[in-house]
Amino acid sequence: MTKQRFGMVLPITLLAYFLILMDNSIIFTSATEIGQSLNLSSSTLSWVSNAYLYINLWWFFTIIEQAFGFARA
Repeated sequence: MTKQRFGMVLPITLLAYFLILMDNSIIFTSATEIGQSLNLSSSTLSWVSNAYLYINLWWFFTIIEQAFGFARA
């Protein structure tokens, strides 16, 4: 990877990671209130929170994969 391309990819990757962290912190902080308003049990809320986290991680690693050129055409 060239130095110029790395210089463009790194800030984009860090921004995406920061947005995911902010989003997750907001969701997980308010998870109990969301669960109460939707009448979810604690185990169901745990499943929903984990699924949300895994979807965000999948999205983040997909962006990294495409940015660094690991994706197959």
